[in-house]
Parts: sequence; structure tokens; C-alpha cells
Amino acid sequence: MSSDDHQKKKGGGRKRSARRRARNAADREEPPGPLITLPQDLRAHLDMDGDNAQDNFQDASGDSPDPNVNLQMALDDCEMAIKRFFNNELDSAMGIMEARSRTSIYHSLGVSIFEFIPAVLTLDSAQVGRAIQSLKLTVQLCNQNRRSYTIMQTIGTIMAKEAGLAELQIGAKQPGLRGVLCEIVSLGIHLVVSHFAGATPNIHQCREIIDAQLKVYPEGVWFLLFEGRLELLRGRCALAAATYRRVAETRHLWPQLRHLCYWELMWASAMMMDWRTAAEFAGRLIEESSWSRTMYCYAKAALLLQMGEDCTSDERNHITDLLKAAPLYRQKIAGKSLPMEKWVLMKCSRYTAQGGRLMMPAMELLCLWNLMSALAADVPTLHYLLKKIDNASETLDREETRWPAALIPDNRALIFYLRGCCLSALGMQRLAIQQFDKVVGLKNMIKLDTFLVPYSLYEAASCHYNLGETDRAVRMWQETRKGYSNYSLESRLHFRLHSKLEMAQKASGQAATNMSLPSRSPKHTNIHDKTI
Repeated sequence: MSSDDHQKKKGGGRKRSARRRARNAADREEPPGPLITLPQDLRAHLDMDGDNAQDNFQDASGDSPDPNVNLQMALDDCEMAIKRFFNNELDSAMGIMEARSRTSIYHSLGVSIFEFIPAVLTLDSAQVGRAIQSLKLTVQLCNQNRRSYTIMQTIGTIMAKEAGLAELQIGAKQPGLRGVLCEIVSLGIHLVVSHFAGATPNIHQCREIIDAQLKVYPEGVWFLLFEGRLELLRGRCALAAATYRRVAETRHLWPQLRHLCYWELMWASAMMMDWRTAAEFAGRLIEESSWSRTMYCYAKAALLLQMGEDCTSDERNHITDLLKAAPLYRQKIAGKSLPMEKWVLMKCSRYTAQGGRLMMPAMELLCLWNLMSALAADVPTLHYLLKKIDNASETLDREETRWPAALIPDNRALIFYLRGCCLSALGMQRLAIQQFDKVVGLKNMIKLDTFLVPYSLYEAASCHYNLGETDRAVRMWQETRKGYSNYSLESRLHFRLHSKLEMAQKASGQAATNMSLPSRSPKHTNIHDKTI
């Protein structure tokens, strides 16, 4: 290297060091602190602006594959790591994989998986950086041994919709390492992704997988988490809560998994109408988790507000502080604001505009998280919720002058929407459609909650589908997808619209296939049977 090149490189290094020091200084600037009733340590963990997060990535290793590690040795290590991982020995599992992670594709992929899971759970910039660095190393090792890289490309191609699920089912039934991993992914798709998208999970298949794996890993937190999720979606909230508490008390548990338990316990408690306990779990998340403190602050405030007259004066003061603090913790992922956080900011402003009031905020959250359908098996709770909605409607009529006149249509529309969701969960589809139609009738008067109109059209179409009016439902879903845009939580609804349209298309194709199959007369069948 020439002296000029050396000086350029040295100068470039000084510039990079200066930029790094500047970023570190910016990171040390204190964000706006919480108000007096909030935990004092909240701001210490807060990254106010995702765009300023420092990238701590390093180049992937240039080490060559280890010729002393044969396939059987690698598979043995992987099997041991998987067993320890699902027996909650997380550090030991990571240690096995890290030992040869820079020279073995299998060990490198194992480390990537173990880094990827907490990155997905937290979206913490440092953890995401470690996951990316591990993935870079894995890809580099794959490039050095294109046998493996081609396989990964093929897997990526076939992992689309139905084809991916079918491959996962096949893989789960095969002996070897991939079986348990395929089952974990299948459970995630059915119990988390499908539910988020408004699809119906395969409860029977999930039950079989969980029961079989809990016999092998009776204390395995991953399958216990899915056990809790399964019970939650079946409306058996007390059983779900007991399972999540069991997981949360596990020793040496990743903090992110404990936070996930708190999150699910918050919803389970809310579904049991235990608003104060649900608010306590939201408070734990505010104190311990940095995933979305904006959402946690609003959730706790909404749950406390739902208690109505049972809310103490101290709790009411805390609600005000929570809703003032929530906007301070908003963040960005890849330069984009989170849609739910933007919606929360609108609700915080709404609370102030309405004189310290929100219309049934916790009930609204349950509907937006698609949890009303999970209460279909709990008829008494749904009737209780209907009574609460009717009481809120009567209160709004009686105290209308105490609410801003311009926002009365928004609050009435929300009442109609919530009542429609309850009636739909009870199987009263025609009555539910009437409530959703009332929301649509107010679309020209709604000022802020414009999302209620497309959401109500989606729910009304789902009611028509449940009544067997498939063509009408499909037409309404398509019109909703094309006719409405630029409303809050739009992407969330588009996931559900896409899922419903695919479901209807699949059902229609299956029906056409069944109609085209040749049929045999009873006489022919009997003759054939006698011949056999």
C-alpha cells in the first residue's frame, strides 16, 4: 500500500471515528422524561428516534469451512442444541452452536436462529444488529458451499401460502432435526399469523402438535406459550392465564419471552373483564419492555378507563399522565412510524378534546386485536359486554351536551361497531349487520374515526359469508379493499381482507372440484362391492 493510500485510509478512519463519537453523544441525550406518576427508570431504556440508532454491524468472517466437522457431527451438535433449547437451557444451546459458528454452516445457522428470535420479539436495534451479523456470516458460509445455498433458495421459493404449510406438515412428520422446527413454525402460522389476518386456525392440528411435544418437553416454554395461545383463542382465558403465568415464572427465561407472557396475560385478563389486573400487566411492560411504550401506556390507560366508576382518583390522575406520556415514546422502524402508535396518538388527543373521556377504549382494543371472536364460546361474557355497550349508549344520549358536538357521530359509530362485533360473536349475524350498516350510514359525519367505516364493511361482509351469502360477501370485501384508503390501521385491515378473499376463492374452487367429480349410482356401488 502506498503512503498516499495509507493516509487516505487513516483519514477515512478518523472521519468514521468522529461520526461514531457524534452518534454516541446523540444516543446519550436524555429523551423527554415521564410524568410524576410513571416509573422513574422509563427514560433510561428509551430510544426516541429509530433513525438515529447506531449500526454496530461487522463484516462477515472470512474463515473457511472446517474440514474436521463432518455432517454427522454437525447434526449431533444441532440435535443436542435443539433439545437444550426446548428444555429452556438457552445459554447452553447457544454455546454449542457458537463453538463452530464461523466454520460450520449448521452451527452458524443455529446461532442465527437463536439471535433472530429475540430480535423479532423486541425489534431492539442492538439485537437486530447481532441477528443481521449472524445472518451475514451464515450467507457467506453458504456461498462458499453452494450445495446448501441452492437448498435455501429453493426453500424460499416454496414457502408461499398453502404450499408452505403443506411442506411444513410433511417436514413435521419426518424423523430428524427438522420435525420440531417445522412444528414450531406451523404453530406460529396457525395461532399468531392466521389469527392476525382474520383466518380460522387449525385448532385440531395445533392441539395434536402441542400435546405430542409437551410429552417430550414437559417444561418447554415454547410449546407452553403456544398452549396458552391456543386456550386464549378458544376463549378459555383462565387456563391461558395459568399457562402464561407458569411460563413467566420459569428460571433463566429470556426477558423477551417473559414480556410476551405479560402481553398475553394483559389480553387474557381483559377478556375476563378483569380490567385492573390487565392494567397491572401493561404497567409491567411499561417498566421492563422497550418494544412500544407508546402502546403500553395507552393500553394501561384504556384498561383503567374501562373500569368506569370503580376507577380511583389516583388512578384517574395516572390515566392522564399515561396519555400525556404516550406520545413521548413513539418510535420508528426503518424510518417508518408504527401504524398502531399513530392511532394511539390520535386517541391521546381525543382524550383531551373530550374532557378526559374515551368511549369504551379497552373494548375497542379487544375488537381491533380480533379477540371478540375468541369469546364466542363464552356467551355470558358476551352478554355482559352487550349490557355495558348499551349502558354506554344510554350515557352518551343522556350526557350528550358534555361531549364535543362534532365528535358525537364518531362515538355513536364506535358504539354501533362494538355492538355489531359482540352480536357477530354470538352468532346473531343479521342483527350484527344492522349495527355495521348504521356505522356506514354515519360515514359523512365521522370526523376522526374514519377507519370504523371500512372495518364495519369488512365485518358485515364476514356476517354475510357466515350466512352462506358468499357472492355478496366477496363483492363487499373487494369494494372495501378498493374503495377506501388513507385511514388509520389500513394495513391491518388489508391483511384480513386478503385472507378472507383467499379463503372464499379456495372454498369456491373446492366446491367446483367436488361438482366435477364423477359420481356412481348406488346400484353400481353395490355391484362393485359384491364383486370385491
